[in-house]
Amino acid sequence: MKIKSIEATNFRSFEKIDVHLSDFNIILGANSSGKSNFIQLFRFLLDWHHFDLDTAVALQGGAEYFKNFNCSKNEKIMIRCEFLFGDQEYRLRPFFFPLENKSPKIVVSGAIFKATLGFPTSTRCDAFTQELELEFKIVDDGTIGKVTFVQSGNKISALANLDQRFLHINEAILKAFKYPDPESSKTFLVNSWAIWSILRTRMNLNFGLFDFDVKLPKKASQITGKNELEEDGHNLAVVLRAIARDPIKKKQFLRILGDILPFYSDVKTESLTDKTFLFQLRENFQKRPYIPSTFLSDGTINIVLTIVALFFERHHALFFEEPERNIHPHLIKKIVDLMQERSSTKQIFVSTHNPIFVKASRLEDLLIISRDRVKGVSKISKPSESIEVKRFLSHDLGVDDLFIQNLLEESQE
Repeated sequence: MKIKSIEATNFRSFEKIDVHLSDFNIILGANSSGKSNFIQLFRFLLDWHHFDLDTAVALQGGAEYFKNFNCSKNEKIMIRCEFLFGDQEYRLRPFFFPLENKSPKIVVSGAIFKATLGFPTSTRCDAFTQELELEFKIVDDGTIGKVTFVQSGNKISALANLDQRFLHINEAILKAFKYPDPESSKTFLVNSWAIWSILRTRMNLNFGLFDFDVKLPKKASQITGKNELEEDGHNLAVVLRAIARDPIKKKQFLRILGDILPFYSDVKTESLTDKTFLFQLRENFQKRPYIPSTFLSDGTINIVLTIVALFFERHHALFFEEPERNIHPHLIKKIVDLMQERSSTKQIFVSTHNPIFVKASRLEDLLIISRDRVKGVSKISKPSESIEVKRFLSHDLGVDDLFIQNLLEESQE
Protein backbone atom coordinates (compact mmCIF):
# COMPACT_ATOMS: atom_id res chain seq x y z
CA MET A 1 0.00 0.00 0.00
CA LYS A 2 1.20 3.50 -0.84
CA ILE A 3 -0.36 6.87 -0.06
CA LYS A 4 -0.79 8.70 -3.35
CA SER A 5 -2.18 11.96 -1.98
CA ILE A 6 -3.52 13.55 1.19
CA GLU A 7 -5.98 16.42 1.62
CA ALA A 8 -7.41 18.04 4.73
CA THR A 9 -9.09 21.23 5.88
CA ASN A 10 -9.03 22.77 9.36
CA PHE A 11 -6.71 20.14 10.87
CA ARG A 12 -4.62 21.43 13.78
CA SER A 13 -2.43 24.33 12.53
CA PHE A 14 -3.41 23.76 8.87
CA GLU A 15 -6.24 25.56 7.15
CA LYS A 16 -5.75 23.44 4.03
CA ILE A 17 -3.56 20.51 2.97
CA ASP A 18 -3.55 19.24 -0.63
CA VAL A 19 -0.40 17.42 -1.69
CA HIS A 20 0.63 14.50 -3.88
CA LEU A 21 3.21 12.23 -2.27
CA SER A 22 6.27 10.38 -3.55
CA ASP A 23 7.84 7.08 -2.55
CA PHE A 24 10.44 9.11 -0.62
CA ASN A 25 9.19 12.30 1.06
CA ILE A 26 11.41 14.87 2.81
CA ILE A 27 9.40 17.22 5.06
CA LEU A 28 11.15 20.55 5.64
CA GLY A 29 10.30 23.67 7.58
CA ALA A 30 11.38 25.93 10.42
CA ASN A 31 10.69 25.09 14.04
CA SER A 32 6.97 25.48 14.88
CA SER A 33 6.06 25.58 11.18
CA GLY A 34 3.76 22.54 11.45
CA LYS A 35 5.88 19.54 10.38
CA SER A 36 4.80 17.46 13.37
CA ASN A 37 1.16 18.48 12.83
CA PHE A 38 1.37 17.17 9.27
CA ILE A 39 2.61 13.81 10.56
CA GLN A 40 -0.15 13.89 13.21
CA LEU A 41 -2.70 13.71 10.40
CA PHE A 42 -1.45 10.22 9.53
CA ARG A 43 -1.31 9.31 13.21
CA PHE A 44 -4.96 10.34 13.57
CA LEU A 45 -5.99 8.06 10.68
CA LEU A 46 -3.95 5.24 12.20
CA ASP A 47 -5.52 5.71 15.65
CA TRP A 48 -9.03 5.87 14.18
CA HIS A 49 -8.28 2.68 12.29
CA HIS A 50 -7.00 0.88 15.42
CA PHE A 51 -9.51 2.26 17.96
CA ASP A 52 -12.50 4.51 17.26
CA LEU A 53 -13.17 8.17 16.48
CA ASP A 54 -13.53 9.32 20.10
CA THR A 55 -10.23 7.71 21.11
CA ALA A 56 -8.40 9.04 18.05
CA VAL A 57 -9.54 12.61 18.78
CA ALA A 58 -8.65 12.23 22.48
CA LEU A 59 -5.13 11.10 21.53
CA GLN A 60 -4.79 14.34 19.56
CA GLY A 61 -5.44 16.29 22.77
CA GLY A 62 -9.21 16.55 22.34
CA ALA A 63 -11.36 18.62 20.00
CA GLU A 64 -9.79 21.88 21.20
CA TYR A 65 -6.37 20.93 19.76
CA PHE A 66 -7.62 18.69 16.98
CA LYS A 67 -9.27 21.39 14.87
CA ASN A 68 -7.66 24.53 13.51
CA PHE A 69 -7.53 27.40 16.02
CA ASN A 70 -9.21 29.75 13.51
CA CYS A 71 -12.19 27.39 13.06
CA SER A 72 -15.66 28.59 13.96
CA LYS A 73 -17.96 26.25 15.89
CA ASN A 74 -19.86 25.18 12.77
CA GLU A 75 -16.86 24.59 10.49
CA LYS A 76 -15.98 20.97 9.78
CA ILE A 77 -12.79 19.03 9.28
CA MET A 78 -12.45 17.24 5.94
CA ILE A 79 -9.86 14.53 5.31
CA ARG A 80 -9.28 12.78 1.98
CA CYS A 81 -6.59 10.16 1.40
CA GLU A 82 -5.87 8.21 -1.79
CA PHE A 83 -4.15 4.81 -1.64
CA LEU A 84 -2.55 2.57 -4.27
CA PHE A 85 -2.32 -1.21 -3.78
CA GLY A 86 -0.23 -3.97 -5.30
CA ASP A 87 -1.97 -6.82 -7.12
CA GLN A 88 -1.33 -9.24 -4.23
CA GLU A 89 -2.69 -7.08 -1.39
CA TYR A 90 -6.48 -7.15 -1.53
CA ARG A 91 -8.50 -9.75 -3.41
CA LEU A 92 -12.13 -10.77 -3.26
CA ARG A 93 -13.11 -13.67 -1.06
CA PRO A 94 -13.12 -16.84 -3.19
CA PHE A 95 -16.66 -17.91 -2.23
CA PHE A 96 -18.04 -14.99 -4.26
CA PHE A 97 -16.84 -16.69 -7.47
CA PRO A 98 -18.59 -19.54 -9.31
CA LEU A 99 -17.19 -23.01 -8.59
CA GLU A 100 -16.16 -23.62 -12.20
CA ASN A 101 -13.53 -20.89 -11.66
CA LYS A 102 -14.30 -19.14 -14.94
CA SER A 103 -14.56 -15.69 -13.38
CA PRO A 104 -11.69 -13.27 -13.99
CA LYS A 105 -9.11 -12.64 -11.28
CA ILE A 106 -10.07 -9.37 -9.61
CA VAL A 107 -8.07 -7.29 -7.11
CA VAL A 108 -8.55 -3.96 -5.37
CA SER A 109 -6.06 -1.67 -7.12
CA GLY A 110 -6.75 1.55 -5.24
CA ALA A 111 -8.94 3.32 -2.72
CA ILE A 112 -10.00 6.84 -1.81
CA PHE A 113 -11.12 7.52 1.76
CA LYS A 114 -12.95 10.72 2.63
CA ALA A 115 -14.43 11.84 5.95
CA THR A 116 -16.24 14.95 7.12
CA LEU A 117 -16.00 15.53 10.87
CA GLY A 118 -18.00 18.01 12.90
CA PHE A 119 -18.20 19.24 16.49
CA PRO A 120 -21.73 19.29 17.95
CA THR A 121 -20.18 20.47 21.25
CA SER A 122 -16.79 21.90 22.19
CA THR A 123 -15.60 18.47 23.38
CA ARG A 124 -17.39 16.06 21.04
CA CYS A 125 -16.47 15.02 17.49
CA ASP A 126 -18.77 13.12 15.11
CA ALA A 127 -18.25 11.67 11.65
CA PHE A 128 -21.02 13.29 9.62
CA THR A 129 -20.10 11.27 6.54
CA GLN A 130 -17.47 8.79 5.47
CA GLU A 131 -16.83 7.59 1.93
CA LEU A 132 -14.62 4.79 0.68
CA GLU A 133 -14.22 4.34 -3.06
CA LEU A 134 -12.66 1.01 -4.00
CA GLU A 135 -11.25 0.55 -7.49
CA PHE A 136 -11.52 -3.05 -8.67
CA LYS A 137 -9.28 -4.24 -11.51
CA ILE A 138 -9.49 -7.34 -13.69
CA VAL A 139 -5.85 -8.45 -13.69
CA ASP A 140 -5.83 -10.03 -17.17
CA ASP A 141 -6.88 -6.96 -19.16
CA GLY A 142 -6.84 -4.05 -16.71
CA THR A 143 -10.61 -3.37 -16.86
CA ILE A 144 -11.62 -1.04 -14.02
CA GLY A 145 -14.78 -0.98 -11.94
CA LYS A 146 -15.55 1.25 -8.95
CA VAL A 147 -17.75 0.95 -5.87
CA THR A 148 -18.31 3.81 -3.42
CA PHE A 149 -19.37 2.96 0.13
CA VAL A 150 -21.06 5.82 1.97
CA GLN A 151 -21.64 6.02 5.72
CA SER A 152 -24.15 8.54 7.03
CA GLY A 153 -25.15 8.15 10.66
CA ASN A 154 -25.48 4.43 11.39
CA LYS A 155 -26.30 3.51 7.80
CA ILE A 156 -23.84 2.32 5.16
CA SER A 157 -24.86 2.16 1.51
CA ALA A 158 -23.02 1.30 -1.69
CA LEU A 159 -23.00 2.88 -5.15
CA ALA A 160 -21.59 0.63 -7.88
CA ASN A 161 -20.20 1.54 -11.28
CA LEU A 162 -19.58 -1.96 -12.64
CA ASP A 163 -20.28 -3.88 -15.84
CA GLN A 164 -21.41 -7.50 -16.20
CA ARG A 165 -17.91 -8.88 -15.70
CA PHE A 166 -18.11 -7.67 -12.10
CA LEU A 167 -21.57 -9.14 -11.50
CA HIS A 168 -20.48 -11.30 -8.53
CA ILE A 169 -19.19 -8.16 -6.77
CA ASN A 170 -22.69 -6.68 -6.99
CA GLU A 171 -24.08 -9.85 -5.42
CA ALA A 172 -21.45 -9.74 -2.66
CA ILE A 173 -22.30 -6.11 -1.88
CA LEU A 174 -26.00 -6.90 -1.57
CA LYS A 175 -25.21 -9.66 0.95
CA ALA A 176 -22.76 -7.55 2.92
CA PHE A 177 -25.12 -4.58 3.31
CA LYS A 178 -28.25 -6.52 4.23
CA TYR A 179 -28.02 -5.41 7.87
CA PRO A 180 -27.04 -2.00 9.37
CA ASP A 181 -23.94 -1.56 11.49
CA PRO A 182 -25.00 0.23 14.72
CA GLU A 183 -21.44 1.43 15.43
CA SER A 184 -20.66 2.74 11.95
CA SER A 185 -20.77 6.43 12.92
CA LYS A 186 -17.74 5.94 15.21
CA THR A 187 -16.02 3.11 13.32
CA PHE A 188 -13.43 3.85 10.66
CA LEU A 189 -15.25 2.91 7.45
CA VAL A 190 -12.28 0.84 6.25
CA ASN A 191 -12.92 -1.42 9.28
CA SER A 192 -16.60 -1.94 8.48
CA TRP A 193 -17.64 -5.59 8.68
CA ALA A 194 -19.52 -5.09 5.42
CA ILE A 195 -16.36 -4.17 3.50
CA TRP A 196 -14.25 -6.71 5.35
CA SER A 197 -16.69 -9.45 4.40
CA ILE A 198 -16.09 -8.77 0.69
CA LEU A 199 -12.29 -8.82 0.79
CA ARG A 200 -10.09 -11.83 1.50
CA THR A 201 -7.92 -9.84 3.93
CA ARG A 202 -8.76 -6.83 6.06
CA MET A 203 -7.60 -3.49 4.68
CA ASN A 204 -4.90 -2.28 7.00
CA LEU A 205 -3.38 1.18 7.50
CA ASN A 206 -0.02 -0.20 8.53
CA PHE A 207 2.01 2.93 9.28
CA GLY A 208 5.13 3.01 11.44
CA LEU A 209 5.75 6.37 13.14
CA PHE A 210 9.14 6.77 14.82
CA ASP A 211 10.63 9.52 16.98
CA PHE A 212 13.55 7.74 18.63
CA ASP A 213 14.87 8.55 22.10
CA VAL A 214 18.34 7.02 21.92
CA LYS A 215 18.79 7.01 25.71
CA LEU A 216 16.01 4.44 26.21
CA PRO A 217 17.47 1.46 24.25
CA LYS A 218 20.62 1.69 26.36
CA LYS A 219 18.61 0.53 29.36
CA ALA A 220 17.67 -3.08 30.07
CA SER A 221 14.45 -4.37 28.44
CA GLN A 222 11.80 -6.62 29.91
CA ILE A 223 11.88 -10.17 28.54
CA THR A 224 8.16 -9.95 27.76
CA GLY A 225 8.45 -6.89 25.50
CA LYS A 226 6.93 -6.58 22.02
CA ASN A 227 8.83 -7.84 18.97
CA GLU A 228 7.59 -4.84 17.00
CA LEU A 229 9.71 -1.70 17.36
CA GLU A 230 7.99 0.95 19.47
CA GLU A 231 7.79 4.59 18.42
CA ASP A 232 10.55 5.77 20.80
CA GLY A 233 12.69 2.64 20.24
CA HIS A 234 12.82 1.63 23.91
CA ASN A 235 12.29 -2.09 23.12
CA LEU A 236 15.19 -2.33 20.63
CA ALA A 237 16.80 -5.17 22.61
CA VAL A 238 13.64 -7.29 22.27
CA VAL A 239 13.54 -6.74 18.51
CA LEU A 240 17.26 -7.47 18.10
CA ARG A 241 16.86 -10.69 20.10
CA ALA A 242 14.30 -11.90 17.54
CA ILE A 243 16.60 -10.86 14.67
CA ALA A 244 19.63 -12.59 16.24
CA ARG A 245 17.67 -15.85 16.56
CA ASP A 246 16.93 -15.93 12.83
CA PRO A 247 20.14 -16.71 10.86
CA ILE A 248 18.89 -15.10 7.65
CA LYS A 249 17.71 -11.89 9.34
CA LYS A 250 20.85 -11.72 11.46
CA LYS A 251 23.07 -12.01 8.39
CA GLN A 252 21.09 -9.26 6.64
CA PHE A 253 21.25 -6.98 9.69
CA LEU A 254 25.02 -7.40 10.11
CA ARG A 255 25.62 -6.80 6.42
CA ILE A 256 23.70 -3.49 6.50
CA LEU A 257 25.26 -2.43 9.80
CA GLY A 258 28.74 -3.29 8.47
CA ASP A 259 28.21 -1.07 5.44
CA ILE A 260 27.70 1.92 7.75
CA LEU A 261 29.76 0.96 10.83
CA PRO A 262 32.40 -1.56 9.66
CA PHE A 263 33.92 -2.06 13.13
CA TYR A 264 30.90 -4.10 14.32
CA SER A 265 30.64 -7.75 13.27
CA ASP A 266 28.08 -9.43 15.55
CA VAL A 267 25.02 -8.82 17.72
CA LYS A 268 23.64 -10.74 20.68
CA THR A 269 21.60 -10.24 23.84
CA GLU A 270 22.58 -10.93 27.46
CA SER A 271 20.12 -11.83 30.23
CA LEU A 272 20.44 -10.08 33.58
CA THR A 273 19.50 -11.33 37.05
CA ASP A 274 16.27 -9.28 37.29
CA LYS A 275 14.64 -10.92 34.24
CA THR A 276 15.73 -8.13 31.93
CA PHE A 277 18.36 -8.12 29.20
CA LEU A 278 20.58 -5.88 27.11
CA PHE A 279 21.74 -6.13 23.54
CA GLN A 280 25.44 -6.13 22.71
CA LEU A 281 27.53 -5.43 19.63
CA ARG A 282 30.87 -7.04 18.91
CA GLU A 283 33.60 -4.58 18.02
CA ASN A 284 36.56 -6.04 16.14
CA PHE A 285 39.31 -4.04 17.84
CA GLN A 286 38.27 -4.17 21.49
CA LYS A 287 39.83 -6.52 24.04
CA ARG A 288 36.34 -7.04 25.41
CA PRO A 289 34.66 -8.62 22.36
CA TYR A 290 31.08 -7.50 23.04
CA ILE A 291 30.05 -3.99 24.11
CA PRO A 292 26.73 -3.67 26.04
CA SER A 293 24.22 -1.16 24.72
CA THR A 294 24.81 0.92 27.87
CA PHE A 295 28.25 1.93 26.52
CA LEU A 296 27.34 2.43 22.86
CA SER A 297 27.26 5.97 21.49
CA ASP A 298 23.97 7.77 20.83
CA GLY A 299 24.76 7.84 17.12
CA THR A 300 25.38 4.09 16.98
CA ILE A 301 22.06 3.43 18.74
CA ASN A 302 20.26 5.74 16.31
CA ILE A 303 21.78 3.97 13.29
CA VAL A 304 20.78 0.55 14.65
CA LEU A 305 17.22 1.80 15.31
CA THR A 306 16.94 3.19 11.78
CA ILE A 307 18.19 -0.05 10.17
CA VAL A 308 15.71 -2.12 12.19
CA ALA A 309 12.79 0.17 11.30
CA LEU A 310 13.68 0.24 7.60
CA PHE A 311 14.36 -3.44 7.00
CA PHE A 312 12.74 -5.50 9.77
CA GLU A 313 9.37 -3.84 10.43
CA ARG A 314 6.23 -4.87 8.53
CA HIS A 315 4.89 -1.41 7.74
CA HIS A 316 3.68 -0.11 4.40
CA ALA A 317 4.77 3.44 5.25
CA LEU A 318 7.48 4.66 7.64
CA PHE A 319 7.61 8.11 9.25
CA PHE A 320 10.87 9.32 10.86
CA GLU A 321 11.20 12.51 12.90
CA GLU A 322 14.75 13.91 12.61
CA PRO A 323 16.56 10.56 12.16
CA GLU A 324 19.89 12.34 11.63
CA ARG A 325 20.34 13.22 15.31
CA ASN A 326 23.80 12.33 16.74
CA ILE A 327 25.05 10.95 13.38
CA HIS A 328 28.16 12.12 11.49
CA PRO A 329 27.40 13.90 8.16
CA HIS A 330 29.16 11.22 6.09
CA LEU A 331 27.03 8.52 7.72
CA ILE A 332 23.87 10.59 7.30
CA LYS A 333 24.42 10.33 3.55
CA LYS A 334 24.58 6.55 3.90
CA ILE A 335 21.32 6.60 5.87
CA VAL A 336 19.70 8.64 3.09
CA ASP A 337 20.92 6.11 0.53
CA LEU A 338 19.40 3.27 2.57
CA MET A 339 16.09 5.09 2.80
CA GLN A 340 16.02 5.80 -0.92
CA GLU A 341 16.77 2.14 -1.62
CA ARG A 342 14.03 1.00 0.74
CA SER A 343 11.46 3.45 -0.66
CA SER A 344 11.02 1.18 -3.69
CA THR A 345 9.09 -1.21 -1.43
CA LYS A 346 8.07 0.97 1.56
CA GLN A 347 6.93 4.56 1.41
CA ILE A 348 9.27 6.76 3.48
CA PHE A 349 8.54 10.11 5.18
CA VAL A 350 11.34 12.04 6.90
CA SER A 351 10.94 15.23 8.92
CA THR A 352 14.34 16.91 9.06
CA HIS A 353 16.37 20.12 9.40
CA ASN A 354 19.47 18.58 7.84
CA PRO A 355 20.69 19.89 4.46
CA ILE A 356 22.30 16.53 3.62
CA PHE A 357 18.83 15.02 3.23
CA VAL A 358 17.91 17.92 0.97
CA LYS A 359 21.03 17.65 -1.19
CA ALA A 360 20.74 13.87 -1.60
CA SER A 361 17.04 13.92 -2.56
CA ARG A 362 15.18 14.77 -5.75
CA LEU A 363 13.49 18.16 -5.87
CA GLU A 364 10.18 16.35 -6.49
CA ASP A 365 10.51 14.57 -3.12
CA LEU A 366 10.73 17.75 -1.03
CA LEU A 367 7.76 19.14 0.91
CA ILE A 368 7.99 22.62 2.46
CA ILE A 369 5.86 23.55 5.47
CA SER A 370 5.68 27.20 6.50
CA ARG A 371 3.47 29.56 8.52
CA ASP A 372 1.34 32.29 7.01
CA ARG A 373 2.56 35.59 8.47
CA VAL A 374 -0.92 37.12 8.54
CA LYS A 375 -3.23 34.34 9.76
CA GLY A 376 -0.58 32.15 11.39
CA VAL A 377 -1.84 28.96 9.75
CA SER A 378 0.52 26.28 8.38
CA LYS A 379 0.69 25.59 4.67
CA ILE A 380 2.40 22.87 2.67
CA SER A 381 3.81 23.07 -0.85
CA LYS A 382 6.27 21.40 -3.20
CA PRO A 383 9.28 23.50 -4.29
CA SER A 384 9.40 21.50 -7.54
CA GLU A 385 6.24 23.42 -8.53
CA SER A 386 7.73 26.84 -7.76
CA ILE A 387 8.91 28.97 -10.68
CA GLU A 388 11.11 31.00 -8.34
CA VAL A 389 12.93 27.90 -7.07
CA LYS A 390 13.57 26.74 -10.62
CA ARG A 391 14.96 30.20 -11.41
CA PHE A 392 17.34 30.00 -8.42
CA LEU A 393 18.51 26.54 -9.48
CA SER A 394 19.21 27.74 -13.03
CA HIS A 395 21.88 30.07 -11.55
CA ASP A 396 24.00 27.16 -10.26
CA LEU A 397 22.61 27.30 -6.74
CA GLY A 398 22.04 23.91 -5.14
CA VAL A 399 18.72 23.10 -3.52
CA ASP A 400 20.59 22.59 -0.22
CA ASP A 401 21.98 26.13 -0.53
CA LEU A 402 18.43 27.45 -0.93
CA PHE A 403 17.38 25.49 2.13
CA ILE A 404 20.23 26.77 4.31
CA GLN A 405 19.54 30.38 3.28
CA ASN A 406 15.78 29.89 3.91
CA LEU A 407 15.04 30.67 0.27
CA LEU A 408 13.04 27.47 -0.21
CA GLU A 409 10.55 28.56 2.43
CA GLU A 410 10.47 32.20 1.35
CA SER A 411 9.84 31.20 -2.27
CA GLN A 412 6.59 29.51 -1.21
CA GLU A 413 5.12 32.69 0.34
